[in-house]
Amino acid sequence: MKRLLMIAPLWLPWAARAHTLTASPAEQGAEPWVLALLALAMVLYAIGNARLYARARQSRLTLMLQSAFFAAGWMALLAALASPLDAAGSRSFAAHMVQHELLMIVAAPLLVLGRPLGVWIWAWPAGARRDVGAA
Repeated sequence: MKRLLMIAPLWLPWAARAHTLTASPAEQGAEPWVLALLALAMVLYAIGNARLYARARQSRLTLMLQSAFFAAGWMALLAALASPLDAAGSRSFAAHMVQHELLMIVAAPLLVLGRPLGVWIWAWPAGARRDVGAA
């Protein structure tokens, strides 16, 4: 047991890797589930935004501004997670950190300014919106 504890620090850094290096950067693409979730987020936002825009009269300008913020944040997510930067992040620590900074400093604030939760709720049918509101 004592020997096992002595060699444990040698395998811990290997277990903490952020990415696996199974393919060359040219072969790597975005994970299908990442693309599916990005597409779902945009589709739900577009549906909810269309429903809200039809009801809004005086707040249409605010809604358009929030939509622009969300779209910019979504594109930053796309650039960080589904571009050659993602493949480069598997090979280069600098590219990996650029990816993190793009997510934290660019995408996150823009998405928050887009206020997606309320818009996503409006993407669901009226009954589902009531159930979410009741919960």
